[in-house]
Parts: sequence; C-alpha cells; structure tokens
Amino acid sequence: MTTPSLTTISIMSLWARPLGLLIFLSALFLFNSCINDDETLGLGNNSEVFDYGFIDINVPISVVLRDSLFTAGTERLLAGRYLDPDFGEVLARSYFAMAPLSYNNTLNIPSNATYDSIVLDLSYGYFYGHEGQGQTFEIHQLADTIGFNPIKYSFDAVNLGSKIAEKTFDADTALIGKRLIDFASAEDTVGISFDGEGNVLYFERFRLNDAIGMDLFQKSKDRSIEFENLNNFNNYFKGLALVPKNDNSIILGFRPRANSTRIIIFYTIINSEGEPESRILNFLVNDQRQFNEIQPNSNFSNRSGTALESLIEPYQDFNPGDGKGYYQSGANVALKLDFSFLHDIDTLENILINHAELIIGPIEESVMGLRPPQSIRYFLTNSTNRVIRSLTTGVPRTIQLDDGNINPLGSQSPLVANFNPETREYKSRITLFLQSVVNGNMDLNQVMVISAEMERTLNRFVVDNENVRIRLYYSKPKQQ
Repeated sequence: MTTPSLTTISIMSLWARPLGLLIFLSALFLFNSCINDDETLGLGNNSEVFDYGFIDINVPISVVLRDSLFTAGTERLLAGRYLDPDFGEVLARSYFAMAPLSYNNTLNIPSNATYDSIVLDLSYGYFYGHEGQGQTFEIHQLADTIGFNPIKYSFDAVNLGSKIAEKTFDADTALIGKRLIDFASAEDTVGISFDGEGNVLYFERFRLNDAIGMDLFQKSKDRSIEFENLNNFNNYFKGLALVPKNDNSIILGFRPRANSTRIIIFYTIINSEGEPESRILNFLVNDQRQFNEIQPNSNFSNRSGTALESLIEPYQDFNPGDGKGYYQSGANVALKLDFSFLHDIDTLENILINHAELIIGPIEESVMGLRPPQSIRYFLTNSTNRVIRSLTTGVPRTIQLDDGNINPLGSQSPLVANFNPETREYKSRITLFLQSVVNGNMDLNQVMVISAEMERTLNRFVVDNENVRIRLYYSKPKQQ
C-alpha cells in the first residue's frame, strides 16, 4: 500500500474563539471520524490506516464601507430607486453621451426629406428589486459634457438641462436579462425576439421632445459643422441623463452597447416613383463617455431603520450588532474576513490536514430580484482596509488559486468563488493560502470580499456570522 502525500499544518488552540476551539481540538480525533470522502480527500481507500473527518472553524468578520467606486464605461446604464429591507434606500442615475452613426462624409439626406419623430430605445439587461410595475423615468439633456474616458465615481453627477421625455411603464422582470439558453423549449420563446448574441430583444421606448428631434434632423440634413466629427457633436449635443422619480420601486440596467439601445429619428422622403418612403437616422450610446451615479455613496446615504444605519465612516471595521455580515455591489458595502487568529496556534501532533476550504453561506434567502453576486474574489488589505497592490505590476493582491503550480504569494491567478444556488454558498479551496499564513510566509491576513460585478450591479447578500468558516479536512493515523 502506497502512503499518500499529505500536507501537514497546525491547528490553533485558543480559549477565546467563538466555537470553543480548545474543546474542538481536544475532541478532534473523534469528530466526524466516520466520514470517508475519498474524492474530497484524495487519499484513496485507506480506511484501515487512517480515520478521516473535518472540522469547521469560524472566521471573524466585519463590514467595511469603501468610499469610492469607479462607474465609468461599465457597459450598463443603471437607473432607478429601491428601498432594500437590509441595505436601505438605493438610488441610481445614468449619464451618457451619444454618437451619430453617420457623419458629414456619409450623410446624404434628400432635400425633400421631412422630419417625423424621435425616440430613445433602451435595451434591458438587468434589474435589482422585485416589483416592475408603475415605474416613472425622466430623460434630461445634459447641461455639461462628459469627457472622453472620464474618471467618474459613484458620487459624481452632471448638471441637468431640460427634460425632454417622461414615461411611466411596467417592466417585465421575467424577460430582463434572459438569453435564449435560459428557455427550456421553443414553445417558451413564442412571441419573444432575440438579438444576434442570443439576448432577449426587450427594450423600453421613450418619445423625445420634437424640438430636439427637428434640430438634430435639420443639422444632419444640412451636414452642419456639428456633424463633422464626434467632438463637435458632443459639444453640441452633450448627452442624456436617465432619472427615476421618487416613487419608483426598482433599479433597471440597460445595455449601452446593444444595437437596440439608440436614438432613432424617423423621417420621410419622396422616392423616384413619387411615393413617400420612411427612413431613419441612428445615434448610438458613446460608452466611452458614460457613467452611473449610485447612492448611497460617500456624499449621501439613507440606511435608516436597518442594521447598517450607522455605517458612515469609510474604511472602518463596522459591527452591525445583529450577528450578520453584509455585502452589496454598487453601494460599496464590503465583507471583511480576519485570518489573524491563524498566527496564534499550538501544534497538535498526528493530525494531517489534507485540504482547507473557505465557505461563505448558506446566505439568507431574499425576495425575488435581490440576487447575490455570481462570483466573488478575496482581496488582501492592509491595516487601513485598503486593497494592496503588487509593487511590480500594480495588480491588486488576492488569495490565489489553490494550485501547487501557482505561487500563493503572487497576484496573477486570483481565486474566484462562484455562487452555488442549490446550497446558497460560496466555497473555495484555500489550503496554500492558510499554510502561507500559518508558516509566516504571508504577512497579510485581512481579506476583503469584492465581486467582479461591483461597478455594474447592486447584487447583495446577508450571511450569519457562524456561516463564514474554514473547513479543515483531516486524516489521523489509526491507533495500532
């Protein structure tokens, strides 16, 4: 029989841990010793030689408010208002410039062409909240321009010009964000259109002010200087803002790069047969001049009536006092994990740790539309709760993939934990990270949970403190 290669690390023995670790460790040899998960442990069938088991150790957590969130060019227009039962009031406004599909060098509108109407179509892609009925939005022109590739954060805004549209509508949340692969059969797609990428072709149409439409049409017809290039056009038509009314109950996300997100000017020409013929002019969103304002932010917050009501000071450890941890993208609410206790350990002989997992969950159930992030990463932070970056590459430092071929002290292979909707957990192997901390090779032991969706969603979760834990899978040689 071949003896497997095992990783041996120490387990802490402290009186002051929430799970009573000293008691756990004194009973470790017996705890779950009947478990023999060959696939998980990778030891093969050695039950005659080893007893197998696992132990869960709680990880201390806190909530940290980050003070800035870059929201420019995030490929999503976020707008709306929602009162979240756990996170308080959330509000979003979107600011974006437009770009003509045709400039003077290609424009050729006949002199007999006449203006008909102008609309703005916004293609749905996301929602946060659960009630899509009776939503009212305003469309405003911008009074100021948005610079090219702007440095804009969630607390930024642009001065509004005149209101050029207002509409009350019902958003069908059953269709928002759906793709062809989400439908079980062809019968389920009857009456539904899809774009070339398999997304449901579902958009909201706003009828814009005709004075704006006629001016745009006349300048394009005349091939005026405003249509000479993009900069000229943006100095003339500075952009639009999508603004929710105060009684809205959902935040909607629209896809700026979708072909169905556009301004359309409808006009009529008289063709060679003397018959009227409809034509259109298209203007697309310039996603290099776009950003979202999201509240709460460092300038404004309204979390009254929630456990996060006193979450005001950025980068300070905050204890909600209800035995729970909180995370929300967009609103900059991050969950912090503290692994510093791993430095205070005593060695237990004859215990072989096969691997370690970090588990967050099961997270709390929430109403439909309040979704957790699809995936999260674990960013290493310093004593002031700022994310640490590599001195050589500038890349943020994270817990790395648990792979023997990857340097656990590196920054190029971040560990990504995907949400499991069946168990409602994020689960990841972190054996090499823990070993580095315990052995003293890793002097960073504070970790911030942040989603890759942070800048473009309001996805969130709430988790009980005891459901954030390290699970150590161990083996112990049987007594001979």
